[in-house]
Amino acid sequence: MQQIEKELRLNQLKLIVIVATIIFAFMLVYTIYWLTDYKKEYGFFQKGEAVVIEHQEIDGKTYDLLSYVVNDNEFRITTEYESKNDIGDTVTIFYDENYPLGVVYSLDSRRIVLPILSTVFAVTNVALVVVYFLIRKSIKNPIQENIDEVAESESNIIENDVKNDKPKEIVEVKKETTKPNSIKTTKKNNNNSATRNSNTKSQKKTSTNKSAGKK
Repeated sequence: MQQIEKELRLNQLKLIVIVATIIFAFMLVYTIYWLTDYKKEYGFFQKGEAVVIEHQEIDGKTYDLLSYVVNDNEFRITTEYESKNDIGDTVTIFYDENYPLGVVYSLDSRRIVLPILSTVFAVTNVALVVVYFLIRKSIKNPIQENIDEVAESESNIIENDVKNDKPKEIVEVKKETTKPNSIKTTKKNNNNSATRNSNTKSQKKTSTNKSAGKK
């Protein structure tokens, strides 16, 4: 039962590893695609500083008029958001070096978040894969040890059987080898008895012939 439970947990972990790998692959592809597209659009933007030189009222809302210098040239723009600054405050801007009037006030935070998330998913996925193979190895080793033990015990049994069977074979061979000798001895005995009988018959015939001659 414990072995079955371990295998079930291993299968669950395998499923988690597969899902994590799919998520990581999707995250990696999306991050590469997004960063490539982002660099095409904002790759030439440079960080700079602008000074609030004036507040402007437009449709009842207050906006900042910013002044900044690029390559010794002064540029002025009005912010697209309502003013939260005082006159004289310094504001961070990002301008296009090919077109300095193209200004954004912040870059997309995903340019930092996505690579971090991809790295976290990569580390997590690698850790899950390592844990999976370690658990798999720990589960498979006892099974292999049992198989080796069974194979070793079977080989020992076979060796013992072979050792026990050898004397029987030797005895049987000895018995088989003794049988022809006994047959040969019986044949010799039979031949000896036949010669004896023939000798006695010949002796009887000679005695009868002698007695007949005397008469």
